[in-house]
Amino acid sequence: MKIDTRGRTFRIPGVVGLLAAALVVSAGLVMPRDALAWHKDRPTACQQSARRMFSACRLESLEDYNVALANCANIEDSGERAECRRDARHDLSDVNEECEDTYGERLGVCELLDEDYYEDPLAGADVVDPDNISNSNPYFSLKAGDTSVFRGTEDGEQTDEVVIVRVTDEVRDIEIEEDVFVPCRVVVDAALIESEDDEEGGWDYTLGELTDDWYAIDWEAMVYYCGELSRNYDEEGVLRDLDGSFEAGMDDAKTGTLLRPMFPGYGVADRQEYALGEAEDVVIYLSGGASPDDDVGGENENDPDFECNDMCLQTRDINPNDPGEYETKYYVKDVGFVLAAKFEGDAIEGDGEFTGEREELVCTGGDELLTAAGLEECGIEDGAELLEELCEAAPDAFCDDDD
Repeated sequence: MKIDTRGRTFRIPGVVGLLAAALVVSAGLVMPRDALAWHKDRPTACQQSARRMFSACRLESLEDYNVALANCANIEDSGERAECRRDARHDLSDVNEECEDTYGERLGVCELLDEDYYEDPLAGADVVDPDNISNSNPYFSLKAGDTSVFRGTEDGEQTDEVVIVRVTDEVRDIEIEEDVFVPCRVVVDAALIESEDDEEGGWDYTLGELTDDWYAIDWEAMVYYCGELSRNYDEEGVLRDLDGSFEAGMDDAKTGTLLRPMFPGYGVADRQEYALGEAEDVVIYLSGGASPDDDVGGENENDPDFECNDMCLQTRDINPNDPGEYETKYYVKDVGFVLAAKFEGDAIEGDGEFTGEREELVCTGGDELLTAAGLEECGIEDGAELLEELCEAAPDAFCDDDD
């Protein structure tokens, strides 16, 4: 028999061929209809990459399915064993559907970027040491000591999500290619859940994610994303994984253009990061003079300086690994990121519905903000307790040298 897989035809005899064909079908490696009838001309490198990632996704789902069945086989009760197998099949179906959705969005990104081969944007860029910045990006600060506090809201009500972003004085050299090192500012991002302590009568702060982000900047004030170390915690504050972590120059990862210093024109898009399966965010520029409308809750009113007044840089941020979701973000010049509104729908076209969820900048400052009193002025219920949690999580970023 013959099996055509990704454009190559193999002859596989007899029973072996039947088993191979069954494996291809059960693994979900039969491509979506639009991919099988793909291009008469050579597909771009971007499209080929998307296609291979689709196959990888299906193979991984089959591996997880078989591991699940192996665990089901160890269940003595026949009824529970049968239910376990049904759950495994259901999970396989769900994951395979996600594989198709992700594949479609990756193809959309290829078209959006009009991309063939992706070249590292820092290769050949005139990068400067973040400690010697003479031309800062007005929408993204890399000044050591700058601190920002963000809160989540849903349907206009504040949620229990708190995010603290601290620009450290550390510079990390990232080897983006052999013997090519780039100085990248380390920015620490801590996401926590604020909750009342029923027994003690105070407040608790549980770490959900702690990230070291690495950013570079060039003489034109373009900010580049060099990677991140992302630590993800469960509801009890226990470290569970490092999903989303990547470093440019390692495992084929590349840097991305995080944010331009001025509006480049409607529809212009950049990869902000490039590590397939881990980090694939893309930014699409929408306006250089926008304000959030009433449909997404209007302006950020936590501080008059955070209001756009039809002068915000507006972007749409998408991630093919989260198909059907996107964020619209707003940046105020000389302040930075002030607001994100979350949507569900077509991320490539921006045709979606507002979920009611927003992330809002609450306050900004320097070292004076990173005190118990400073945090409480930002609306934190117990600044001392939050500062203690931050100090324990990342002492170099959040603690005074004397602490």
